[in-house]
Amino acid sequence: MKGPFMRYAFTVLAILLLIGGLAALKGAQISSMMKFGAESQKQGPPPESVGAGKTTKASWEETIDAVGSVASAKGVTLTTEVPGAVKRIAFESGN
Repeated sequence: MKGPFMRYAFTVLAILLLIGGLAALKGAQISSMMKFGAESQKQGPPPESVGAGKTTKASWEETIDAVGSVASAKGVTLTTEVPGAVKRIAFESGN
């Protein structure tokens, strides 16, 4: 009876030691990362990388020929107060 019990006890003890060792290792890693994070936070964010280049003078086209459709963000609906056909709308663009 002592033989199988000792084997099981030794196996359980070995597994517990392995789990404990892995937990201690992981705890040390997490602690190290927390210290690194605190030091990094004190230093602030890293500087942004910026590119530079020489400028050249060039002509700029004011118009571009393209095919498409245009839709307004705001609109107006015109209706008559009385039934009939609208013959003229007193409106000038830009007013």
